[in-house]
Amino acid sequence: MDFVIELLNQEIQSSEYECALVCALAVLGVGDHEGGRPWKDPNSYPPILSSVIKISRFVIVHKAYLLDPNARELFQGTQNRLDGEWMGPSPMEDPGYIFGDEGSPLVAFTPQTRQEPKTFREWIRIMTNKFMVHGTASPMEWMLDLRRYGLKVHYNTPSDGHISWEGHDQLSYKAMRFTMGAFRGFIHGLTASARQLMVDHVLMCRPDQIPVIPWDRMADDFNQPKAGWMSDRVRTERPLQQLFIHADEGRFSIDGIKRFFGFVADFKEKLAVVSHITSGQPARGPELLSIRHRNTAAGGQRNVFIEDGLVALVTRYHKGFYASGDAKVIHRYVPREVGELIVWYLWLVLPFIEQLQAYDQQICQSPAIPDTQASKLWGIDAGTGREWTSVRLKEALVRESKMRLHHGLTLAAYRDIAIAISRRYFSNAKPFPHNVREDGTEVMADDEENEDAMDDEQWIRHVADLQAAHTTHVAEMVYGRMMSQQQGTTAGRQAGFRTSSVHWHDLLGFDIKDIPSSVLVETTNMTEALQRMTGQPAMQFRGVQGAAIQSIQGGHSRVVVVMPTGGGKSMLFMLPAWVAQRGGLTVVVVPLTALRADLQQRCQAAGIPCVEWDSNRHPDHAAIVFVTPESVFTDGFQSFLNRQRELMRLDRIVIDECHMMLNESEKFRPRLQQLGRLHQCGVQIVFLTATLPPCEESRLFKRMQVTREDISIHRERTSRHNVAYRVYRPVIASRYRSQTQWLEDPGVRHFIHERVRRARPGRVIVYGSNKSIVTQAAEILGCAAFYSNQDEKLGILEQFRSASNGVIAATSALGMGVDIPNIRCIIHIGFPRSLLDYAQESGRAGRDRLPSEAIIIQPEGFDEVPAWFDQNTDREQAGLELVRQYIAGEHQCRRVLLDRYLDGDIDGYTRQRCGDQDGPFGVDEQWCDQCHPDWEAAESVIEGSHEDSDAEMREDEPSSPRSPSAHEVPIEAQHRYRQQQMVQTAISERVQTFKAQQLSDEEFLAQEARQWNHRCWLCVQAQRDNVQHDLWNCPADESGECRRWVRAIRDSMQYAAGGFYCCYSCGMPQSICPGWEAGGQCEYRQFLYPMMAMLIHWQWPDRRQGGYEWWCQRMQSASVRVTDLDAVREYLAQSVDTRHSRLAHEYVWLRRMYHEYGF
Repeated sequence: MDFVIELLNQEIQSSEYECALVCALAVLGVGDHEGGRPWKDPNSYPPILSSVIKISRFVIVHKAYLLDPNARELFQGTQNRLDGEWMGPSPMEDPGYIFGDEGSPLVAFTPQTRQEPKTFREWIRIMTNKFMVHGTASPMEWMLDLRRYGLKVHYNTPSDGHISWEGHDQLSYKAMRFTMGAFRGFIHGLTASARQLMVDHVLMCRPDQIPVIPWDRMADDFNQPKAGWMSDRVRTERPLQQLFIHADEGRFSIDGIKRFFGFVADFKEKLAVVSHITSGQPARGPELLSIRHRNTAAGGQRNVFIEDGLVALVTRYHKGFYASGDAKVIHRYVPREVGELIVWYLWLVLPFIEQLQAYDQQICQSPAIPDTQASKLWGIDAGTGREWTSVRLKEALVRESKMRLHHGLTLAAYRDIAIAISRRYFSNAKPFPHNVREDGTEVMADDEENEDAMDDEQWIRHVADLQAAHTTHVAEMVYGRMMSQQQGTTAGRQAGFRTSSVHWHDLLGFDIKDIPSSVLVETTNMTEALQRMTGQPAMQFRGVQGAAIQSIQGGHSRVVVVMPTGGGKSMLFMLPAWVAQRGGLTVVVVPLTALRADLQQRCQAAGIPCVEWDSNRHPDHAAIVFVTPESVFTDGFQSFLNRQRELMRLDRIVIDECHMMLNESEKFRPRLQQLGRLHQCGVQIVFLTATLPPCEESRLFKRMQVTREDISIHRERTSRHNVAYRVYRPVIASRYRSQTQWLEDPGVRHFIHERVRRARPGRVIVYGSNKSIVTQAAEILGCAAFYSNQDEKLGILEQFRSASNGVIAATSALGMGVDIPNIRCIIHIGFPRSLLDYAQESGRAGRDRLPSEAIIIQPEGFDEVPAWFDQNTDREQAGLELVRQYIAGEHQCRRVLLDRYLDGDIDGYTRQRCGDQDGPFGVDEQWCDQCHPDWEAAESVIEGSHEDSDAEMREDEPSSPRSPSAHEVPIEAQHRYRQQQMVQTAISERVQTFKAQQLSDEEFLAQEARQWNHRCWLCVQAQRDNVQHDLWNCPADESGECRRWVRAIRDSMQYAAGGFYCCYSCGMPQSICPGWEAGGQCEYRQFLYPMMAMLIHWQWPDRRQGGYEWWCQRMQSASVRVTDLDAVREYLAQSVDTRHSRLAHEYVWLRRMYHEYGF
């Protein structure tokens, strides 16, 4: 230390370079020779000088402390009185802060009786005056002068641009690229996640139980009488008592308190990020973290206020405070959704936290949190004592943005990006008089304090820049600079030049403005758009597609389209979305999982940005959002729809397979019957189906809450001309003559195997009316079984889709939404449930328009409807009667009954027999078994495939929106280029999505671990009083099997060699458990393995399936026998990726399955 003091004390005689410290600082100025910058520039060197100056001041203070023997008592006496405005993270942590010429003590002291030797303050004064200020000819004077000069150059030299805008609203910042829609989705997803965490784990109640905030009556300093809302609930609600109270001892559970504190800390991290982003231009980290929610006894003032229904965060922090002594007051208002979280926390949660803290301090002798921290909104965490710093805020921002935006935003990056966004959307500078003085200089650059002289636009820019803690001139010279900006100019002048040019373009008749999506769709030649999208210049609409597209273009409020399966219904919403994807949104309500996956894959292949609705990641960037009927009416999705309407992005809502709205069951998906309520959205609604009998139209219109006059309906014949409809009626041997055994008849088995053989290389679906028949058929054919309550439906369907000649046995769960082109044969084992279901399921055959067949196997003499069929209503009985007539062949042609029921008269013609029409429904129509009785001898299923003619439209051609030069480049060349771009984009998106999913899984795991570590899942589900114990102390019947499973798996677990991806003791990711570090202690040994065992072996109440069945199916898909624990252990020891063990990955999957069922 003495050596450092002497370096600072060295006096400059004739040249600065006589001083060793100056020479050392010169060496630190050497730059990157290979990068073409041999010396540090004004952007990088002043922070080095700031760091050396700061360290020098610390050295002086410490030296004075050592020289004064009484300094320790002085510090101790002063410590309790330090409660100034700037306690907490120091503004001096930012190397860009400007300090005055003279150093000053870091703390103030009360006058003390002078003693010999010199006091601490005297030593500070002596050393400061000797070599720490100007006029001392010291290295410090040289550093202060050089830093001042460097900062002057820095703030008057435009920095390099890192930001550019592409297309309509895509922002590029260094290696990051995202749209404003994606950015909005990130913010709303984060807000929804914070709200969910608050409701589920902090308030621990249903949303409707939370007291309503009286925004319209509430003003600042309001007083609510129910300050003990949380503690009152703990006294009265059993679930909360299980979390917080020891059942045996009747006192608070320390583990429960720590668990609650952990969830509060997680919530506050999300709240900090969403407040930082939504409150306006970004604050500095220390500024946000200094916010108080109450006044302190020592004079600290609160910074949280409520004004006209909005929560305001008011700070007096400014970057130049230590230079000017002028701390500017800055107001930042958060949106109502975020303000609600803040009010809930301060009103309902904080009093309970303080009560628990007092108990924790009394029982565990935990140190009390000082008032300087307890008064802060982001003060020291209860329980752990972890402090809030700018580093922690940055880590939270990076984590949340990686998870939801797919890019990790640092505080510095977000500041640059936020200013660029503000400049683009809120501060287009005028090129004319109000912005420029008579001498040509800009008002804002030279007279930034002259607020009275500013016009409205300049004032808005000025206020936004003050929020960001700098002047407008500094903002335009340093922050958010575009790569296109020229050196020596600012955004204001450049925007003026651009505005002048645009006015000139308008004068000459050019229009370069964006076209609203609705106008764009209405004015686009959709046939040409279809050709560009598919890359086929001869492509044309077929059937009623053209007329339906015209209705959609024309803005008809309700459009109903009935087209055959494979006829191109999906194109009716894909093409308008492709045309308007820059600014429009189409919401597609899809009832089936298989259909959603298929439609999403098809849209992605067409280059249309589409996503499936996820409440944690709001898809503001998408052109198409797929959503289930159950999710449509959730608060999160309704808020999303309202926001899209306000942004004028919501073009239309499409209800696919709309005939499912006719379902009468109150137990089976009741939300389907309520989709008519979507008319409240006030946008166009399009209804699509392949199976809407004319006799059911009135019922559908009633469910839609419209009349026939409100509807633009388009219908074409839905029967499949390339499908041969047949009924096979074998005679069953006496030993097999029962409803449950006839499938085992050798003749039936031979027939099925023969139809499968003749269908090759195409695929075959065998339908059964219940799970038992499907399982039986799957055993006969040696194939997978697909039914509604099965876990691995998507995996089984994907396996069937990818196989060249696959076979699958399925219930009606595989009926709608399966678009696989080369299904050659559909076999129904016994009665279909209705003619409507049969039409839908048989329509899976021949999607590629090649000859195929649909066969019902119904033995002779088995004319009774199976006992398990519903026949409770007249409609159900009438439907089964139609099936009986169809099988009995009462109309001499299978198509006659089918077409009359499904389509009625089309263009004035009623079906008479197969092949009775010209064109596509005539000579090339496959004949049914009644029109061609010798089909078994003469027919053979045509093998192979052919391409569609250019005159027919395919839905699976990949594509992307048109380029500006659409009329200059051949359509085929455009299509090839878009294909290449799509491949490159898809690779990048897959990587980003994978990383985001990793982070999402880790967050889910961390919350699960906090909730269930040292708590018993089995006893919670059994609603026992005592749940505060681990698996080894559980009295439940299943606990013995669970313990055996844990011992067999955990005690012999050998993780993959070189897989540094988890804690080897508990299997948790390294980002969660510190046990993998040298000296680290594992915290979750009683969580992951025991919880996995309990989820697998828990006996579900009154349910036919559960965790064990799911687990068996999961292991079967991985080719692992569930009873072979050695194989299971080897499987779980694998690494899924570089961050997670297979054990953690499978837990996340299994736990989310339970979440779907409400556990």
